[in-house]
Amino acid sequence: MRLVCEVRWRHDEVSDPWADRFGATAWGVVARGRVARVRGRIMKATYRVLAMLIAAGVVLQAMFIALAWFTAIKDMDDGLVIDKNYDGNIGHTLHGQFGMMVIPILALLLLIVSFFAHVAGGVKWAAIVVGLVVLQITLAFVSFGVPAVGALHGLNAFALLGVAAIAGRRAAAQMKAPEATTSVGVTP
Repeated sequence: MRLVCEVRWRHDEVSDPWADRFGATAWGVVARGRVARVRGRIMKATYRVLAMLIAAGVVLQAMFIALAWFTAIKDMDDGLVIDKNYDGNIGHTLHGQFGMMVIPILALLLLIVSFFAHVAGGVKWAAIVVGLVVLQITLAFVSFGVPAVGALHGLNAFALLGVAAIAGRRAAAQMKAPEATTSVGVTP
């Protein structure tokens, strides 16, 4: 968004077309523009952090499920019988809780923040992240009935990791790029 403020110098007066309507001076408009830029940077940073937290969450999910099944294998080697009454171990619990609560909440927050962050394509990438999270949860539940679908659950995790990382990198790149500056036109 580009804020334009017109300043005319005549007889040491500042003429601002907005001053009469809103009771603001040209300098007040510029100050509000600076505040808006700071808020914009905060929202972009929030968008970036949320996207990267989702990507990191996918990595944690892989770690949790690896912990779960290596622990289960060790427990079976030690004599544990895994049957329909088996509730899992700490790895299964972490994988389930993180995948059903933490990542979906982060994805919804990313979508909400995307409307305010003004990252180019940010809403689109956040919506894709939310869609992939919904697909991931659906694939998880379907996989209990059709275990072969579990392979798609794993593959979708890589897609979610990639899309979340892309969203975060796009926000980071836009934070480094020079922002639109306030334009002040001076006419004699």
